[in-house]
Order: sequence, then C-alpha cells, then structure tokens
Amino acid sequence: MGTHQPFINLGPGDSIKEDMEFYGWNQKDAAEILGISEKHLSQLINNKIRITAEMAQLLSSVFKQSPEFWLQLDAHYRLRMEKDKPNPDPAARAQIFQYMPIREMQKKGWLGKKTANIFDEVKKFWNIPVIDFAFLQKQTQSVCFRKSPAYTQFNSNFALAWLQKVKNEARKAPLEFSYNRTALEMLALKVTEFTNKENGIKEFFQVLKRAGVLFLFLPHLEKTYTDGAALWVENNPVIVYTGRLDRNDNFWFTITHEIGHVLLHEKKLKQESPFLDVLDKDGAPLTTEDQQADIFARERLRIPEILRAFSEKIRISKKQLLNFANIFNLHPGIIVGCLQYEKIISYSFFNQFKETVKDKLTQLFS
Repeated sequence: MGTHQPFINLGPGDSIKEDMEFYGWNQKDAAEILGISEKHLSQLINNKIRITAEMAQLLSSVFKQSPEFWLQLDAHYRLRMEKDKPNPDPAARAQIFQYMPIREMQKKGWLGKKTANIFDEVKKFWNIPVIDFAFLQKQTQSVCFRKSPAYTQFNSNFALAWLQKVKNEARKAPLEFSYNRTALEMLALKVTEFTNKENGIKEFFQVLKRAGVLFLFLPHLEKTYTDGAALWVENNPVIVYTGRLDRNDNFWFTITHEIGHVLLHEKKLKQESPFLDVLDKDGAPLTTEDQQADIFARERLRIPEILRAFSEKIRISKKQLLNFANIFNLHPGIIVGCLQYEKIISYSFFNQFKETVKDKLTQLFS
C-alpha cells in the first residue's frame, strides 16, 4: 500500500496544543507544569525546535503518550519539512550531479534550466518519487556496455542517464507498425543498396519503420562516447544513433551492427539488457554478442569482399575505389572507412568520399 503525505504537516507542537486545550491549560499553566519558560514552550508549540530525549520524557510524564511517540512525531515532521523544501540539502544535489551531467542535459533541453525546479525535473526524468539512485546498481549490471579502454573517463552513470532519455523518447514515439522480424531480415540483406542512393537514408528508415523498429537520433552525453544502442521498449525494438562520429561509414556500420543485435539477441534485449556500443577499434575485448553483431554488420556491408579485393594492392587509385563501389553497390565512403579501419590505407587518404549524416538525420527526425 502506498504512503500518503498529509495535506497539513502536523508536528509535535500541534499535539501539545491539543492536549493543553483538553486540560484547559494556557501557555503559562503548561510552562509552569513542565518546568520550562513560556518562551521555550512557545518554540515547542510552533515546532521551532526539535524534541530532545529529555523533553520527550518530560512531555510523556505530563501528557501520558510514550517518549517514543514524541520523538517519532518530531522526526517525521522534520523529514516531511525537508522533502517539502524547494532546495534539498547539498548531499542530495551532489548525488544528482554524480549520476547525471546536469548542465549538459539542461543545455540539450532534456531538463528544465530553473535551478529551483531541478529536483522535480530529475524525479520526473527517472520516474522516481524521491532522489535515490540505488536502483541504478541493478541497471549497471544488466546493461551491456561496449567501451574502449582508451576512454578512461567513461562514466557508466552518465551512460545510464542517456539510456533513460532514450526510453523516455521511445515511450512517447508513435508506433504505426508491429515488429516484423522477417521484414527486418530482408532489409538487412539489402542495406548496401541504400548506402549509394541520393535519398537512401530516408528510404532506409521508411522501410525500417514498416518493419516495426523505432529509430531515434539522440546525441551522446559527455564521458559516454556512445555511437549507438539497441534495446527493447514494450513491444518493439529500438535502434539509436548518436552521430558522435559524423561520417556515413560509421553511420551505416553502427546501424547495421544494432540491427544485428536486434536479430541475434532478441531474448536478451527483451530481458531489459540493452546494448550500448562504442565502435572504435582499440583492441578492447568483445563480448560474444558484440563479436556476433560485428560479424553480422561486416557481412551485410560486404567488408570481407572489400578486404579481399584491396588487401594485395600496392597502390589504390580513385578509379579503383569508384569501380569497386559500383561492383559492390556500396557508397565509396564506406569502402574508404573500411580500408582506413583495417590500416590498408592512411586515415588521410580519400576522405573526400566520406559524407556527413547529421544534417540529413536532423531534417528527418527533428
């Protein structure tokens, strides 16, 4: 059964006044009986001072209730007073800043900017009644973080805050189609066709939507370094792209990697174990699931074929790139990204073939 906070916060002073009225005592009478000054009694009646153990014993001897009654009544009154304050104590504020990059979230518009309302904003954001982040310990254990050891400042708390924003947005998004696994499998087989079209991104997301997969474009938060994520919200899979690396090779690999998670790890996603991915190459050990999603993405984007075609070439020309892009029905920027990633060519070569995607995604999803 839920607890209900009274409309009026009654303290020990209110009970003292009731008892005085019952006995027909005025303040002078009660003060003399208790053996305290009228000023002291006035402070007690107006709940200005705390009930000490000694005072609880004294009130018990005069008004009959137990000392524990007076101590608990005072403690509950003080606690309710703290909860009603617009600005809780610094410890609560420190806890919020530990778990959330407040300033950045305010800047992004994810939280209101009024300091006086920050505690209500945070409770609304997490859907919690009080500021207490103990529940996140369980989430930390269930979320599959793929992170780079190069990012020593990675903050799992901030990553969970980003994930909560994803869930909040997903629950607000209208879903016109039920999830269709077969349709998603067919889309994954044809992903290369969309990479080389003028309106390929828009067409890709139209098909993804009809497959019942919700896509969100949501920037990452500081110290999270997240490229993408896959999770399940209610009855539909959700795929997220952050645009951390604003390049079409990163975009298509990340999206295909997350589709791999949805198709290969549906059971785990439905058990509220989302995948948050940082897809930089860094020698970091991968989980079995991440290895599987990587293989899935590489095969769908024909990366093994690209490597076979270029691995033994001493020099690679612009003409060769465009020729193979045509053969593979793949955007040349993806081929360039692949060759750079595998250190077949320098990261300074052929970057003119890469395209940015943030502007297109902003137009589609803003």
